[in-house]
Amino acid sequence: MTDKAKSNASEIERQLKLLTIQREYAFREIQILCDLSKNIQTDTTSASQFESRFKRIDLVRKEFLEYTNQINDLKLKLKPDDIIDMKPVIAFDDMYYTVDAARAALSEGRTRADPQCDPDPSLTYGFSYHSTKPYAQARLPKLELPKFDGNIEHWQTFFDTFSTLVHENNNIRSIEKFHYLLTCLSGSALSIAKGVPVTSDNYKIVFDALIERFQNKRILAATYLDKICCFIPLKSSNYADLRN
Repeated sequence: MTDKAKSNASEIERQLKLLTIQREYAFREIQILCDLSKNIQTDTTSASQFESRFKRIDLVRKEFLEYTNQINDLKLKLKPDDIIDMKPVIAFDDMYYTVDAARAALSEGRTRADPQCDPDPSLTYGFSYHSTKPYAQARLPKLELPKFDGNIEHWQTFFDTFSTLVHENNNIRSIEKFHYLLTCLSGSALSIAKGVPVTSDNYKIVFDALIERFQNKRILAATYLDKICCFIPLKSSNYADLRN
């Protein structure tokens, strides 16, 4: 490694340390909010602190994602073959939506007499949905995103589910969709996004590239036909043979 390359690597490592500290501070902010949310219904002090800190929650999330994006870009400059770790983003978003739901529940308790002030029920999900007011009290489990490793047999299920939960959701920004997409991919599917900077514009490029590669109806039809041809013929028309 030349002296210039060593100097560049040293500067990148310095920037990484600084960005990591800034990201940890943003993570600490959401962690404090999450801890406070556990007692806001019973403790007025916790509720007051929660309300004060909650005003910055969207800014904190924006900063966290920006720091994460910069960290990932720098890591790829040092090690182009390195695998992006999305666990910090997943952990942050889990707490973010927990806090958001707690804030909605707190507002609901204060304004129950006014039906026009009912909180958006979508805040109880990991992703936002368009729902009607009669279901405002529902507390359904958070839906898990599908995984896709490049096996074309699983493509259609992945594509339909991810499109519904994330891609077609106008409440999620493109850069956030990109982060979610990366958490779902592995194997040959992830290789399509490898080395591509995590930006809003690049999300559509990568998603379209996945569609171009795997949304091939002729290949899909041939794959399903092969599966059908591999079925073992029934020896008799009884329930036991059909189940087996």
